[in-house]
Formats: sequence, C-alpha cells, structure tokens
Amino acid sequence: PICSLCVVTETDIWAGTDSFMYLIDNSTKECQSSWRAHVGFINSIICVGDTIWSCGDKKIVVWKKQVSLVKKITELHGHTARIHCLALIDSFGQKHVWSGSFDTTILIWNPNTYKCMQAITDHRDSVRSIVDAKSGYVLSGGRDSSFI
Repeated sequence: PICSLCVVTETDIWAGTDSFMYLIDNSTKECQSSWRAHVGFINSIICVGDTIWSCGDKKIVVWKKQVSLVKKITELHGHTARIHCLALIDSFGQKHVWSGSFDTTILIWNPNTYKCMQAITDHRDSVRSIVDAKSGYVLSGGRDSSFI
C-alpha cells in the first residue's frame, strides 16, 4: 500500500510504501525508479529545497534526484523508535525539519547541516502529526490525545 506521497515538481511524484520508495513521472504515471529505502512502512515524505526527506524506521533519509538517478545524501539518527511524521516549519524566516516519533519526542533538524538542534519531550505517547500553524506556532498531535 502507498503510505506517503510528495509532489516535488510538476513532473515528479515520490511515493513510499512498505519499505520501498518510488519516483513516478506525474504526466505518464509510470515508475521511473524504485529502491528499498527503509525497514518497514515509509510514513512521511517531504520536499526540503532540492532534497527529499523520508522516514519510517528509526532514521530519516535525505535524498536528491540527479537527472534520472536518485542519490542518498545522508541518514539522520536521533529517535529511539519509529518516526511517524515530518514537517517543514518556517519560523521567523528560518526553515527547519521537525520529526515526530513513537518514542514520544519531536526533534528539530537544521536542513543545511543535517544536525539535530533541539528535542521536545512534552508528549506522553507517540507523536503522530506536526503542522505549521502559520501564526508563529507549531502544533503537534499525539497518541496521548493531546496537542501541543
């Protein structure tokens, strides 16, 4: 099953399934490339500048399309359980990637250095969703029925 989608350009769609990533031509809907990207379901895919970030297991993988090839740029580690969601958050002109995990934490990543800048530990159960509220606030929802 398709677990996550990201429209990157008018011509490129990225899809994540049970461990595989697919690069799909948007005009023909044909698969251009596929590869094993994670162990288990790929829960989220986001576009960050000219890179694509995916998550599913305990890591985030950063990808870059180079002509017709897809190259892994790096893997980001910091969560101790499966990562459920990614969000690109613009805060005061600075963009950061936020990741939410079944380990109850939210990690904030610098998309230029790929370093974790901060950990938020306010949830009591898994973090299932993160969204930019566009008002200077970021909302996160968890399995503990709370949003922060």
